Amino acid sequence: MSAGDMRQAEPSLPYSSIYRTLAVLTQAGAVRRLAGLDGIARFELAEAVSGEHYHHLACADCGTMEVLLLPAKVENGLARAAAAVRRSGRFTVDSHQVELIGRCAACAALLRRR
Repeated sequence: MSAGDMRQAEPSLPYSSIYRTLAVLTQAGAVRRLAGLDGIARFELAEAVSGEHYHHLACADCGTMEVLLLPAKVENGLARAAAAVRRSGRFTVDSHQVELIGRCAACAALLRRR
């Protein structure tokens, strides 16, 4: 959800309040900021709050982001890779996230029609 989405849901809220609240929630670790490919930041509940771990599909054309649940086998492979990096001593890994970038169905259909 973007600040614009929040404003649309509650038009009486000033953008300054929305951005200030999102900054506080991000700093507190309650929400996670996602940098959208369209230049618009989106926010979601942090894994520690939601209890859910997932990744995203990001459309390079319209900027929409969808939740992507990876199969357990892939998640386990990512966890093993993170553990190997951690053991190497080169980097302390706190978490991981995957974004697959491409085109959503609507943008892909528009592209095919051209």
